[in-house]
Amino acid sequence: MYRNFGPQTGNKIFGFQKGKQGLNLFRMLLPTLIDFQEEFLSGQPVTKHYLHFSEVNCHDLDIWIGRICRTVSLEFLHEILFTILNELLVNGCKANAKRVFFKSKSLEITDPNDYQKGIPLFKQEFGQHRSAIFKSLETTNFNITVSAQNFPNYIEFKTTNNAKILDEEKIRINRRITASEKYKNINDAYLESVDSEESSGLGIVLIHILLRNSGIKNQFFELRTNDFETTIIVRIPKLLIPIEAQNKIRNLLVSEVDGLPPLAPQLQKLIL
Repeated sequence: MYRNFGPQTGNKIFGFQKGKQGLNLFRMLLPTLIDFQEEFLSGQPVTKHYLHFSEVNCHDLDIWIGRICRTVSLEFLHEILFTILNELLVNGCKANAKRVFFKSKSLEITDPNDYQKGIPLFKQEFGQHRSAIFKSLETTNFNITVSAQNFPNYIEFKTTNNAKILDEEKIRINRRITASEKYKNINDAYLESVDSEESSGLGIVLIHILLRNSGIKNQFFELRTNDFETTIIVRIPKLLIPIEAQNKIRNLLVSEVDGLPPLAPQLQKLIL
């Protein structure tokens, strides 16, 4: 199993094996924190590429997210963002693997009848031989990417797999997004399986619950697709407290301070 990262050259995505040699290579190619921060703050997207994504890729994804959060002082969202991006990358990898699996069974994934025949087979195979299914992607042109880009008011994360989303898949995603609105937490969602035909559907539900409970509204989640790829966009506001609420808090603090004895000029500058 490869841990893949870094730039693409042609159809090749650089990666390395697990173990001491791979870890040393990872450290050599990992840019310094200062270089990473300068690139990210410049507004250029920083991107990671994978042939497939699984548990062995989690460590370098976690480091990457940690650097982004530290750069823009959103450390408290580190674990939440890791959970969200991990889920989206696995979903993208699974979507690619599904297409490879259907082709191996001589089934046309865009044909409704073949789709209904193939989904139970894929679900069973994925549950029992996930590693083998993911490894089959290494001999194909399928891949997934995750990128982050710094904007003045928000951070934009994108996960992309190079396959067009099917109408049936899009319907399922929208159904899960709608279902997420009625759940207060993931435990409520577990009690009511959202989609038992293809999967539990809890991944998309979890993402929306995490975003909502972090003060981020659903309009910051977007699905885009064309004939060649499918992209999920998650935008994280840098200010999770609306500016109006910040002004109210500020005015309240100022009014409370006015009733106190005079403060040193340096403290007044910090407050006002």
